[in-house]
Parts: sequence; structure tokens; C-alpha cells
Amino acid sequence: QHLAGDLAAMLADTKESPKWRNYCVQILYDCYLKTGHPDIPDTIFQAAFSDEKQVVICALWSLARMATTKAESRLPEKDFIERIHQVCLAALQDEKAEMLVRVAGVQSCALMKLPETLPACRTIIQDDNPKLAYLRMVAVAAIGDLGDQTDVATLQKLATAAKAPL
Repeated sequence: QHLAGDLAAMLADTKESPKWRNYCVQILYDCYLKTGHPDIPDTIFQAAFSDEKQVVICALWSLARMATTKAESRLPEKDFIERIHQVCLAALQDEKAEMLVRVAGVQSCALMKLPETLPACRTIIQDDNPKLAYLRMVAVAAIGDLGDQTDVATLQKLATAAKAPL
């Protein structure tokens, strides 16, 4: 419990580097799986609102993993899982967010098998902005995992376009 408290303090200390704070989130997640310390989920949830993209990305992914853990004793309450869903969906849908934060949102939502992910992913794959190429690839993967028959034609069209010579 001392470790979790120390990590939470370092995570809250903005004098620490974003890289170190990212590590704090990772280790806190592992501590939660091992100890079930009740303060850790809220601490990681608050990290999802950091100004540092590395910390946000790690927090989103850690929360999604928490919401999908196979260890039933570590599965958060339903209302907390709903909060996780909402923060990950918000990251995905925020067009002003850093691209990698949006990627983490897509991947986290796909891990949690959220069908609410699909409308935003369908919009993303239609955007031909070269700066969003990686986000588009992740959105395609999410649609492949979560989509239905109505997505097949669009995915085939994208696959054909990707094979076309430049």
C-alpha cells in the first residue's frame, strides 16, 4: 500500500517528468491487479485528464484493461466501468486532441468492445488528411473487430485503394 501511495504522489507531482508519470500509471495498474487497493482506479481515472499526452494515453489504456480484466475480484463497479467507457469515447471523438490520444481512445474502446466506437471510426476512415494516417489504420482495425456487414464494402474499397500504385 505504501508503493501505491508513493506512486500516486509522484503521479500528482507535475515536477516529475511525463515519462516518469507514465511509468507511475503503469505500475499503479499492476499494483491494482495485485492488491486491489481501492484508491488506484480513481487515481488512474484522474490521470486520463492530464495535460501530458503520455500520461493520458497510458491512463486510457490502463482503464480499458481494468474494465476488461478477467480477474473478477478486480473488475470495477458497473458505474465506474461506464465512466471508463465515457472517458475513452471522449478521447476518440475529440478532434482537437493529440492524434495519439485519439488512437488510445480508439484502441481502448475496441478492447472494451464498445459499439458506440463505430460512428466516430467510420468518420475517421473517410478523412484523407495525411497526418491522420495512423489514426485511420487504428479505426479500420476497430471497425474490423466491431463492425457489421454494412462496413464490408467500405473496408474493401479502402483495401483496394491502399493497393493502388502511387
